[in-house]
Amino acid sequence: MDDQKSEESHQEFVNRVNRGEILIGVDLAVGRRFLMRTPSVFLKETIGDSLSGERFWVNLLMVLGFLSLLGGIAASIFALKWYSLIAIPLMIVVVCSTSLARNTIGFSVFLMAAAGLSIYLLRGKGAPMILWLVSLPLPHLFLTLMYKLTRNFLKRLVLRNEKAFNILLGTVIFLKRMEEG
Repeated sequence: MDDQKSEESHQEFVNRVNRGEILIGVDLAVGRRFLMRTPSVFLKETIGDSLSGERFWVNLLMVLGFLSLLGGIAASIFALKWYSLIAIPLMIVVVCSTSLARNTIGFSVFLMAAAGLSIYLLRGKGAPMILWLVSLPLPHLFLTLMYKLTRNFLKRLVLRNEKAFNILLGTVIFLKRMEEG
């Protein structure tokens, strides 16, 4: 009897989300760690879904972000010489900002446009400079996409899977009731 009541309660939650009465928030750093570090076997046994596809994309984007950051650091050393001592910490700070909740794809697009303009203006400075400019927006883009996918995967998961909702509520996801006005 409790299972049926619980299913009805979860369905009512889903209906309220679909009507816009409740918003689902995701703690991005905790959600990423949950997807990357929770064993598939545990997830399959606990919630009935291993999330292997979701885990693949999150891990792939994390690796691409890390590799592109390393590539950008290496390219900055060749392109900027001693000025890379200033550029490298700035690159790391920008990449670390990707986990902020207000981070948008728009900033990644802005970085790509700025890099493209810089490539055009500095096209005569050699291949290391071009490579460094190409690599600048990539870590931010990959990690922003990773966090956006994490958010979307977890929201969809709690809407379709009651067990996942019960496990993640309060630790990975949070709810906000929208006031009628």
